[in-house]
Amino acid sequence: MGKYFKLLRLDDQYIEFIAALSGGIFIHARSVHIFLWALSTVCLGISVYMTNELADRRDADRFTWNPAAHITMSTRLDMRVVGVLFASFSLIGLGMSWVLGYFWWGLAIWFIGICYSLPPIRLKGRVVVDIASQLFAGWVGPFLAPVWAITNHWVTLVFVIIISLLIGVGIFPYQLADIEADAKAGLRGTHVVLGLRRSLWLGFAIGAVGGILYLLFLARLWLWTIPMFIPIMIVMVYYVYWLRMSTATKQLASLRRWVKIFKPVSLIIFPLYIACIWWFV
Repeated sequence: MGKYFKLLRLDDQYIEFIAALSGGIFIHARSVHIFLWALSTVCLGISVYMTNELADRRDADRFTWNPAAHITMSTRLDMRVVGVLFASFSLIGLGMSWVLGYFWWGLAIWFIGICYSLPPIRLKGRVVVDIASQLFAGWVGPFLAPVWAITNHWVTLVFVIIISLLIGVGIFPYQLADIEADAKAGLRGTHVVLGLRRSLWLGFAIGAVGGILYLLFLARLWLWTIPMFIPIMIVMVYYVYWLRMSTATKQLASLRRWVKIFKPVSLIIFPLYIACIWWFV
């Protein structure tokens, strides 16, 4: 059963969970209702990541640098069990969304998340759409569901757009680390089309714009976001470091070391911080 447990990608589910809780913090609603919504996004996220695992096993994972992916790819799975798990988590997530009053948000998160990986749509292989769909399924949708109906839409959109720019800067190195595998698999995502160096410049530019907008419009109004802004600025320093490297080989080696370190660190830091804000502030 361990192989099916691994297929659930539970170590990646904190992203939408803290996005949903952040929505509650944004509207000062630290309630069971919001917590249950966060749990429903985890169930939807499990279905989304299962689709990603199964789709990537056919191509991108054959060329990946990540040894863990090779272990997953070589594991034999009973598709009947996989089907039951996928259907169960999908129905639970969508059912909870319905009961909580966020069904259309839940459906959009599930559908766009599935389409991110599922052939032939496979949004992860389409320029710009790959980043946008990833951000929506992991951050924008879970955050906006409890927020949209009761807040000023313009203020909320400004907040979401600026934070999305910063989050995009943080997750972009994960895609860049896989650029060779994605290219060999025939995927034409933003990073593959631009190439490594131009993608790094894009990430740096987005981070610079997002950072300036954050300091101008968000920092003074939403102080609870400042500790999450600091790691993004650290990532920006790394962008400069990567851009100063002379070869793509050195850049890729450094990006992959960064992913190995930053992913487990972020798995601890961000959920712990949001939990502290949720319970004590």
